[in-house]
Amino acid sequence: MDKLEPDETVNAWLAGFIDGDGSITISEKHNQSKRQLSPYFELRVSITNISKAILLLVNAYFGGSVSSGWDSPDARKHRVYSWTIQGNMARGLLKDILPYLKLKRPQAEVGIRLQDTILKSKSMHVGMKLDDSTIQIRLLTKAIVHRLNEPEMMDYNVNNLLKEIYDGRGKGLVSPLR
Repeated sequence: MDKLEPDETVNAWLAGFIDGDGSITISEKHNQSKRQLSPYFELRVSITNISKAILLLVNAYFGGSVSSGWDSPDARKHRVYSWTIQGNMARGLLKDILPYLKLKRPQAEVGIRLQDTILKSKSMHVGMKLDDSTIQIRLLTKAIVHRLNEPEMMDYNVNNLLKEIYDGRGKGLVSPLR
């Protein structure tokens, strides 16, 4: 199936959907199957919903993947579906919907910035050796997005944190790797 081209209305709709039912996170991966030199960090955007049709529509416009699961282990469980997009595709999506995001705009800004640094450093390959300061900045960035996803932090002003991280004043805020 060919990808549908989203217009401004679709971008605004998806931004509202992500603000309400979505999440913007940074995942840290460690490859267990081969010797990995450094952790791998990746921007991820996801939406979980009971309507598979809505998520398939999102997927038709923006790509990604749709999977299914269960929302609870008891007898009243319901099938839920998740749409996920990651890496540079997530970056492109967030750049397109950024003007319309309200609650999750800070997470989107941090995520875009992280993915930009990954592109610039050419450290996109899993297992590529990263210097300690790069790992520290990415761990701090992940921690900031995690904190911003806490309900009381939705209106947090991310500009000072971004400045602190990328101007070098953020060094030492995360304990060194051993």
